[in-house]
Amino acid sequence: MHPSAEAFVKEWHRVVDARDFSTLSDMLADDVTFRSPAFFKPTQGKLPVGMILMGVGQVLPDLHYTRHFTSEDGAVMEFEATATDETGKARSVQGVDLFALNPEGKVAELTVMIRPLNGLQVLAASMRKLMGG
Repeated sequence: MHPSAEAFVKEWHRVVDARDFSTLSDMLADDVTFRSPAFFKPTQGKLPVGMILMGVGQVLPDLHYTRHFTSEDGAVMEFEATATDETGKARSVQGVDLFALNPEGKVAELTVMIRPLNGLQVLAASMRKLMGG
C-alpha cells in the first residue's frame, strides 16, 4: 500500500468516525472533482465539494465504512447508511466512494455510487432541501 493512500484512508476513517465532516475539506485538492449519482454534471472546487460532504454528514448521520481497498494513487471505500425521507421513513443505502489522490495525498477526484435507487432518491431529495435547491 502506498504511504499516502494508507495515511489518507486512516485519516478519512478518523474524521468520519468522529463525525467531524467540516475537516474533510482539508483533505481535498483545490481543484477536486466530485461525481454524484444524483447529478448529471460533476461539481468542482474545494469549497463546493466540502459543503456537499458536510451536508452528507448531516443527512446520513449513521454513515460508516465497512471495508476499503487501496492502490498506489487512490482508494475504494464501501459504506452503509440510512437516509430518512420527509415522512420519517428510513431507507438503507449502500455504496462506494472512489478516491483518486494527487501526489500530495489529497483527493483529486471523488466518485460516489449508491444503491438501491429508492435510497438514492431519498438522499438526493434530502441534499437538495439542505442545500436550498
